[in-house]
Amino acid sequence: MKWVDEIPISGAGSGRSLMFPDQARFHPRKYLAGLAEAIVKAGGKLFANSPVVDVKEDKRGVRVTTASGNVVHARAVVLATNSPVVNKLTVHVKQAPYRTYVIAARVKRGAIADALYWDTLDPYHYVRVQPASANFDWVLIGGEDHKTGEANDAEYRVAKLEAWARSLIPPLGKIEYRWSGQVFDTVDYLPFTGPNPGNRFIFIHTGDSGEGLTNGVIGSLVLRDLVRGKANRLAPMLRPSRITVKSAGRMISENTSVALNLTGYATPGELSSADDLARGQAGLVRSGAAKLAAYRDKRGKLHVRSATCTHSGCLLAWNSFETCWDCTCHGSHFSVDGEPLNAPATVPLAQPEEKAAAKKMQPSSQLPA
Repeated sequence: MKWVDEIPISGAGSGRSLMFPDQARFHPRKYLAGLAEAIVKAGGKLFANSPVVDVKEDKRGVRVTTASGNVVHARAVVLATNSPVVNKLTVHVKQAPYRTYVIAARVKRGAIADALYWDTLDPYHYVRVQPASANFDWVLIGGEDHKTGEANDAEYRVAKLEAWARSLIPPLGKIEYRWSGQVFDTVDYLPFTGPNPGNRFIFIHTGDSGEGLTNGVIGSLVLRDLVRGKANRLAPMLRPSRITVKSAGRMISENTSVALNLTGYATPGELSSADDLARGQAGLVRSGAAKLAAYRDKRGKLHVRSATCTHSGCLLAWNSFETCWDCTCHGSHFSVDGEPLNAPATVPLAQPEEKAAAKKMQPSSQLPA
C-alpha cells in the first residue's frame, strides 16, 4: 500500500488517500458456478431447497436434519449460513446485523479509473466500477448503513447516497438500479471462523463485515485445515470463541439494542387495529400479551403472523424497502407469510387462527409508526 495525494477521479478533491495496488476483481456467480462444478467432479453432492432445521453433535460426529425430515450424518459439519443456526447467544452477542444500500448508474467508458473506492465517513460510502461495454461502465455506489430494523427510511438513505455520488462523480448518469442487503459486523471486524464454541465437530464461518468474497475464501482455507485436524496460522486470530479487551466496549454497545427490543413487548401496538392498514402498509398490533405482525398487500389481502422472531424471541420490525419483517437482534428476515428468509431463524413465524386473531386485535393506544 502507499499514500497518494488524490483519488483518480477528476475534480473529486478527496485529499490524501491510502492506495492498495495490484487488486483483482472476479465475478461472484461465475466463481460459485465453477466451485459447484469442481465439488461435483470431486464426488460431492449439492442439494437445493433443503433447509436445515436442526444440527446436533454427539461423540461420533454430527446429525443434520432438514425441513423434509431427512437426516444426514457426518464426521464434521461447516455452517456458512451468514449467521450461525446452532446457538442463540455465544456468537450472536459478538456481531450485529446492518442493512446497506446500493445504487447503480452508467458513466462513459473510462470516465473514472477502474478501482474500488471507500471513504471514512460514518455512515461510510464506497464506489465500484464494473466495465460493461466499449461505450459505458457501470458504477455501483453503496453505503448509508444502519443497524437492521432500527430505521425504515430507505428512500431517504438512497437519496443521500445519490447526492453523495453526484458530488463525487459529476458525469454520473441516471440511477437505473437500487437495492439493499445485510452484512454482519463483528465487534473487532474480523470474521469468526473455526469450531463453534462448545463443539468439536461443528464449524462455523460468519461476520464478514461486508467483505464476503475475500473473507469467504480465507475462511474456506482455514476450515479445510481445521476439519482435517491440521494447524492453520490464521485459526487463532479468527477463532469464534475469542473476546478481546478492545472489543468488549463495542460488544456491550451493540447488545444494548437487544435489551431495548425486548422492552417493546410492554408497549402498545403501532396500530390500533389491522383495519387501519392501507394497501402496501404493515405494522404491529397488540394481541393480548403478545404482538402480531400485520401486512396488507397491494391486492388488499391481510397477512398476519406472530411478531416474535423464532430464533430468540425478539420483536420484529417492518422493512418497507424489501417488503419483509426484520429481526433487529440477530438479523433474521421473514416473508409476509412468515417464512424465514435469512438465518439464524429456521422456523416460520407462528400463524394465529384468523378468527382468534381478529378478536384479539382490539384497539390500543396509538404510537407513531
